[in-house]
Amino acid sequence: MALGLIAHLLNLLCSTVLLGFSLVFLRRYPNAFFRAWTTAFACNTGYIGTAMLLSQLHDPLALRLVAYACLSAAAAWLFKACALLLGRPASAWQRWVPVGGFVGSTALALGGVSHAFGTVPAGVINSIALVMLGATFLREVRTPSHPKGIRWLGWPLILLGLLPVLLPFPLVMRSGYDWLGFGTAGLLQATAAIGMLLYLTEEHWARELLEQRKLNRLKDELIAMIAHEVRTPLTSILGYVEFLE
Repeated sequence: MALGLIAHLLNLLCSTVLLGFSLVFLRRYPNAFFRAWTTAFACNTGYIGTAMLLSQLHDPLALRLVAYACLSAAAAWLFKACALLLGRPASAWQRWVPVGGFVGSTALALGGVSHAFGTVPAGVINSIALVMLGATFLREVRTPSHPKGIRWLGWPLILLGLLPVLLPFPLVMRSGYDWLGFGTAGLLQATAAIGMLLYLTEEHWARELLEQRKLNRLKDELIAMIAHEVRTPLTSILGYVEFLE
């Protein structure tokens, strides 16, 4: 149990620090996609905190509902981030499925089901959203420096989404092995958060470089146009002067 609590604390501490860095980056480089990702990351950090409390308490209903709300809100913002990355609005099912996950988990909690199994509906939706976002980075996002997709960002997101299936740590809570699941989840979440910060920085500087190139091209075109417009009447004037002489 001590190892599980340590894993929770390290996970929460790391996520909180990375969330702080994300907020600083968001203020420095405002971006709709990164705003959605940061909000989702904040919701997941809130879930980590409530999960840590639940592991030490006797599953109070109010705290369980907060945990389910955090998971469902994170899924909704992840779906929105995925839509923004693709440049299109989120579909209707992406807006309503997280609500369904929260309702399902709440119904199980009210029915007396343990927190480990009550987390499943909201957790599954959150996992689907993470896998979709990771797959989008792998298949849809193309940049000059990453023509085949951003694999170093896509795979951590996919593995984080599949982790509850590959290593169902909520189901072995209080078994003595929960530290392994939450520790792995924390490592993958930290990798994804750092990768997202690197992606934001790279995209910002790429856009800055593109804008600079556009400005330089416009400046060259303006200079060429002015030179042409000034040279034409001067040529005519010089011709008349030569004729009068």
